[in-house]
Amino acid sequence: MKTTAIAHVSQAEAGVRLDRWLADKVPQLGRRHAKLWCATGKVTVNGLPAAKDLRLSADMEICYELPTDQRAAQNATLPLDVRLETPSFVVVNKPAGQPSVALDVEDRSAVANSLIAHYPEMQNAGGNPLEAGLVHRLDTGTSGLLLAARTPEAFQILHRAIRQGQISKQYVAIATNGGISPNGRIELPLRPSPRSSRRMVVARVGQRGARNALTVYEVVERNENVLVALVSAGPALRHQIRAHFAAVDCPLLNDEQYGAERLQALTLGRHALHARRIAWDGDNVLPAFECVAPLADDLVALLRSIGLCDSLGL
Repeated sequence: MKTTAIAHVSQAEAGVRLDRWLADKVPQLGRRHAKLWCATGKVTVNGLPAAKDLRLSADMEICYELPTDQRAAQNATLPLDVRLETPSFVVVNKPAGQPSVALDVEDRSAVANSLIAHYPEMQNAGGNPLEAGLVHRLDTGTSGLLLAARTPEAFQILHRAIRQGQISKQYVAIATNGGISPNGRIELPLRPSPRSSRRMVVARVGQRGARNALTVYEVVERNENVLVALVSAGPALRHQIRAHFAAVDCPLLNDEQYGAERLQALTLGRHALHARRIAWDGDNVLPAFECVAPLADDLVALLRSIGLCDSLGL
C-alpha cells in the first residue's frame, strides 16, 4: 500500500533539479532512487509526470509516493519540551544533538518520532509522513524552536507562511569576531558544495544551483575574539546562517564544517546556534503566536566562560 506526500517548492528552492529536490526532501531515498522515482511515474509536478532534470519554479506542487512503512515511528521515551500547544499546532524546543527528522525509518531518535507519540494525528498532517507535521527543520547541532502542525489544514497554512517569509524566526549566533559592522545584511547566493553534500557554498549570481539568500543580523555583544548576534534569515536555506557567517570571516564557534576551530578548552559539542524566537501574526483560521526559548544551557555556559552574557540577560 502506498501513501502520497505533497509539497510546494519554496522561493529558496527555485532552480533546483527535481531529483536533487526529492533526494533532499526524502533523504532515505538518496539521489539514485529519486531518479528512479521520477522515471517510474511516482512523482508528479503540478499534476503531470516530470523528468528527473526538471528545474523547479517557486510554488510548483510536487506529489510523490512513499511506502506506508516510510512513516515516522512513535517513540514516547524521548523527552519533548512543548513551549506552546494549540488544537492546530505546537511549538517545541529541540535540544542540540537531536535530529528534527530521522533519515531512516528504523531510527527513532528524532523530534518527529516524539511528536507522533504525543500527537498521533500528526502522522497525516504534513506533506511527508516522516516529518510528523513539522513545518520546518533545524540542523541536528542547532538548538531551539520548531513549529509543527496537528492538522492538514494548519500544515498548509503554516507551510505557505514559512515559504512566503510571513513567520518571523530569530536566532542567537555566537561567532568568531571577524570585525563585521554592528548590524547589517549578508546577501550572498548559496548552492550545495560540489565537493561535499554536507556543505553550502557561496555561488555566483546565475550559477547553476544558486539560490538567493539574505541574512540580517545585529551584534549585541562582542569582545576581541567572539561576537554574539541576533539573526533573522526569513525562509532560510539549508545551513544559511552558518554559511553566510563563514563567508564574512565570522564562522560560528565550533562549526568545523564551515572552517571554525574546535574549542579545545570547552565541552561544546556542536556549532553555536540557537533558534530563539518564532512568531506569526495569524490569519482568519489560525491564531497569532509568539514563542521564545531561553538560550540552551551549553551556550549559556560558553558565554559566561568568556564574559559575554550581559546583553542576553544571562
